[in-house]
Amino acid sequence: MRALQFGTGSKVYEFPRFDQVFNPRDTSLSTPATQLPGASGGFAGLGYGAAPVQVRRFTLSFRIVANTRAEMRAKRDTLNQILTWGVRRLIGVADDGRAMWINCAVSNIRAPEQPSRHTDLVQPVTVDFIAFDPFWYQQGTEAPLWGDGVLWGGGAVWGGASTPAVCTGTSTTFTVTHPGNTFAVPRVVVTVRDGDTARNIRVQRLFGGNVVDELSYLTTVSASGSDWVLEADCRALSVELDGVDVFDQAAWSQPQNLWWFRLEPGENTIRVLLQFSGDACEVDMRYYDTYL
Repeated sequence: MRALQFGTGSKVYEFPRFDQVFNPRDTSLSTPATQLPGASGGFAGLGYGAAPVQVRRFTLSFRIVANTRAEMRAKRDTLNQILTWGVRRLIGVADDGRAMWINCAVSNIRAPEQPSRHTDLVQPVTVDFIAFDPFWYQQGTEAPLWGDGVLWGGGAVWGGASTPAVCTGTSTTFTVTHPGNTFAVPRVVVTVRDGDTARNIRVQRLFGGNVVDELSYLTTVSASGSDWVLEADCRALSVELDGVDVFDQAAWSQPQNLWWFRLEPGENTIRVLLQFSGDACEVDMRYYDTYL
């Protein structure tokens, strides 16, 4: 991967391409363990499931080239500004040409000045980043944010593409395929078209025939005069019906976790349950392709 820029909108720093060295995918897991006294082995603090990913720390090295000492001074000053920007998108271009990004902050900049090596004209730089959200993202089926820095055309996918599943009757099953290599957290968008009704909506993810995640809205949505949209944003932990907060009317199967609903890598079997055979809605999973 090549680092393209840090920041979007009015604050953007474009990284020089010269001599880039980037380790963006280094990953560590949180694996607390306690040695058992007087015995071989130890106690796994998190059990035997998948360990969570630690805060990600990584570096980018490159060289700044200038024609004059004054130009180099200005370029150093411009670079140092990114220390004050806080958490921003760092956008890179993967080997296949698609844009990827991670939300991170700059924690340190090292640019040693050594006149005997002519750093007044060619300056080696190393930038340290810290990502509290440790995952890399591609656009997936999620809608783009205007001006968010994701490239057009051959550089990246502009905007996601998703086809809602039409759900009629008491039970509808369909498949959502997530191409990433770790779980994605979606927005679950339920649309009830004008003239339709959906009662006691339950959206489930199945594994081996068993329910592993479930979102439910156990009341009636009856659209009259226009479509009604029920949106459960599992990243923001919010639920809205046509823009009105209905958090207290929703429920989910894993309230002890920091997620409500996840899509695992590969195929995910989704089941939508409605109360009556005449009920109907459309269900859409909007998510970013997510990578370690």
